[in-house]
Amino acid sequence: MDFSINFVAVLAATIAAAIVSAAWYSFLMAGPVNALRAADPTIHGRQPALPLILLSVLANLVAAFVLAVFLETMFGTPDIGNGLLVAALAWLGFSATTMTVIQTFGFRAPGFLWVDGAQWLIVLLVMGAVIGAFG
Repeated sequence: MDFSINFVAVLAATIAAAIVSAAWYSFLMAGPVNALRAADPTIHGRQPALPLILLSVLANLVAAFVLAVFLETMFGTPDIGNGLLVAALAWLGFSATTMTVIQTFGFRAPGFLWVDGAQWLIVLLVMGAVIGAFG
């Protein structure tokens, strides 16, 4: 299989995703996230350490790579619209479904599903738009 994708686009999408995630959890949704964490004795008072943040960036890199492969395979030369479409479908088919199962069987408060699900939707849309913009 030929992965003739734009690796600069993948790197740019990864950086954009990290910025969006940091803004989402640190500013935009800090209140709801802190309230959800405070109500869960397992994670109350805990903040992600640097190794977890680096793991999240690595996960974003993998997601951006796979998204780029999907776009290249499906469209040849992707554009922003195709990037957004594939990102939304990837979120619906993989992220939303997986998170629903994991968080439900993990007995997490439903608010986590909404906060994390929305974050992943936005992150994937940003990745798709960035990769599509690079063509």
